[in-house]
Amino acid sequence: MNGLSAISDRASKVLSQWWATQPANLRGAAWQVLSNLCFALMAVGIKIAGETIESFEIVFFRCLFGLILTLPFILGQGRGAFRIHRPGIHLLRALTGIAALSCGVYAITHLPLAQALTLGFTKTFFILPLAVLVLGETVPRWRWAATALGFIGVLIILRPDATGGIDPAALVALLGAALVAGVVILLRILARSERISTILFYNGILTTLVSAVPAYLVWRMPDGETLILLFAIAVCGVSGQASNIRSYRDGEAAAMAPFGYLRLILAGFLGFVLFGEIPDSWTWAGATVIVASTLYIALREARGDQKTQL
Repeated sequence: MNGLSAISDRASKVLSQWWATQPANLRGAAWQVLSNLCFALMAVGIKIAGETIESFEIVFFRCLFGLILTLPFILGQGRGAFRIHRPGIHLLRALTGIAALSCGVYAITHLPLAQALTLGFTKTFFILPLAVLVLGETVPRWRWAATALGFIGVLIILRPDATGGIDPAALVALLGAALVAGVVILLRILARSERISTILFYNGILTTLVSAVPAYLVWRMPDGETLILLFAIAVCGVSGQASNIRSYRDGEAAAMAPFGYLRLILAGFLGFVLFGEIPDSWTWAGATVIVASTLYIALREARGDQKTQL
């Protein structure tokens, strides 16, 4: 056993040294691929779980298991992780986050995966007016133009005249994207006075408690297989977030931005293989416009950040 342990330690050390010698953007890209794979698998898990239990239960278990998974990191930060300065903002952030997650879960369970995730990317467009109204930020004209173009992509996907009406699940997906934008703004406010571990701890506690109420109203005890699936959903969610953070720590923002859209390709592939979903040409056309506009915004902002740092 000691010999095997020594070999394992040696191999781990060699691999770590090799990894550290790789270009930073290559390491970041690898983390991005892992992140998007995790998020795509999480969406698949949510869609499967939605066949047996209600969306509110999925949200509750995502919050509960997510809290359990992040607790070791939070507790390792010491007493400072529990010191709170803006309780009201924490509560508002938790309520907004629960609403956003509920909308996202509902959209995934009622729409094709590719369409649900495409509409989720529109959070970038909602951040703009919120940043102006709440944070008082000045927005350049090119960003307004890119945002307007992005909403044209949304109209292409919704196309109310083509079917005689708009799918309510698509509207829920858009509402979820707007709420995610609200969460981003609230996180910017909290980041001014709170530690990351503090935000994670109170968000985990509050979202678990809040989501337990609607989950109780529709409660149906999941069987063993569904519980395992719900835990896997939380693992994928936490792993995807951690990998995304690590990718931007290792690589340049401009280089990492395009990889975020790998999630759409993976979702389209998995949706076709597992659920027989074939997005129509209008969905792909709208997705192309949305991806182009959000990618342009991401690359321009990343280039601006680099110039600021220089």
